[in-house]
Amino acid sequence: MPNTLEPSGERKRSSSIIRSGIYVLPIVLACILLYVLNTTSPTTTGVMGILVVFLLLYAFSLSAVFVFLHLASKLLKRLRPKISIDSRRSYYLAMVLALLPVFLLALSSIGQLRATDVGLILCFLALASFYVIRRTA
Repeated sequence: MPNTLEPSGERKRSSSIIRSGIYVLPIVLACILLYVLNTTSPTTTGVMGILVVFLLLYAFSLSAVFVFLHLASKLLKRLRPKISIDSRRSYYLAMVLALLPVFLLALSSIGQLRATDVGLILCFLALASFYVIRRTA
């Protein structure tokens, strides 16, 4: 019977492709977001176009924050081997922190972006981050 299992080299190669995709995704999403922002206007695209911009902004922020947290956890692991942050916790934390630019853009678009609003958003994100960190511990 032939061996149908993947050789370990194949697994490593597919894992490295996925990891490199994680690092490329923010660049691709930034290009798509910039294209959409430069080629459309809110008056011509309507509600769906505005929703697409907010979703693209969230996706870009999520991927960029996740890459930053992933690289920071690798650096922290090299400096202090006993401390490690797993990818799941980084992803959950990135999901919360990626809301910051979306909230700021939403408030700015309706003309309600003041210092108190920014402070409230930062307090909300701090509480949500604390909750996520405690919940995934």
